[in-house]
Amino acid sequence: MEVPAFEKAEQKELEAFSKDLLSRIPASELNRMETEDMVADEVQITDSRPRKVVLGKANPKEVESLGNEYRDGKRIAEFKLHTDTIDLLQIDKAQFVRMEKSGEKHSLAKEGLGGRCFWSRDPMDAIERIRQHIAVASGS
Repeated sequence: MEVPAFEKAEQKELEAFSKDLLSRIPASELNRMETEDMVADEVQITDSRPRKVVLGKANPKEVESLGNEYRDGKRIAEFKLHTDTIDLLQIDKAQFVRMEKSGEKHSLAKEGLGGRCFWSRDPMDAIERIRQHIAVASGS
């Protein structure tokens, strides 16, 4: 399909071009992008930091923590897409507390994945929490 000249293109041409592009993207890739977008949207809806950053009113710590939030969002999206091969997801304490407080509103809890998430203070604590999850899963 030829790329239409956007300045002169009719709405129908642009829609046809868009549909053609979408048809070339594998369904698994579209699912990945939709999941990542949904996780990012969840941050933007429940958090004032994105607006502060855009308006230039965020302090450096808020900018950094928002970046961390989006980084974690990508990990959450990957976890959601690969729950058949990933058993547990370590998230930061703030994300864990937010999930616990918002209950079924949080996408991890909504999809029944909250019980497979944990946070830890340090590597030894992470090992202990993983052992606890294994014990619960094995019924010991």
